[in-house]
Amino acid sequence: MAPHLLQSGSMKLDPAGQPPVAPPGQPRHNQRQPSILVIDDDQGFCSVLHSVLSRDGYQVTAVSDGHLALKLYDQNKYDLVISDLIMPELDGVGLIMGLRKIHPEAAILAMSGGGVVPAETYLRLATAFRVNAVLRKPFAMSHLLEVAKQELTRKPVLAAVSNG
Repeated sequence: MAPHLLQSGSMKLDPAGQPPVAPPGQPRHNQRQPSILVIDDDQGFCSVLHSVLSRDGYQVTAVSDGHLALKLYDQNKYDLVISDLIMPELDGVGLIMGLRKIHPEAAILAMSGGGVVPAETYLRLATAFRVNAVLRKPFAMSHLLEVAKQELTRKPVLAAVSNG
């Protein structure tokens, strides 16, 4: 399967040629938007996360391949990485290990719905590699936005298994 890539962040101007005023809690367009790299082999779910995060004012790149994600991170140094753990080729744990080796400062949120092994097992493994937070699928998008905002503002995020 070919890697899937979605990007957002082009600024739209109002009829007067000015950036729109951002709603409370969202970045103003004259300020740098926080960047988020989303990785999930489920392209439909990846698209949903891309839409939700983009609507909330983030610059989002969403990919369905861990190898591509590592290359993109090397080029762009995203503010936050949100990755599924169970993926073909390079899984989330391999991605996290690769990021930690080259970019130990990377902010990472791991997510999993489990598989043959329960999600909690995968999420505990991710915490062993010092991810900043974990989410158990399925989760409420409002919970994802809350955790992402906390991490992006560098407030401590409890790395605990949650289902929203």
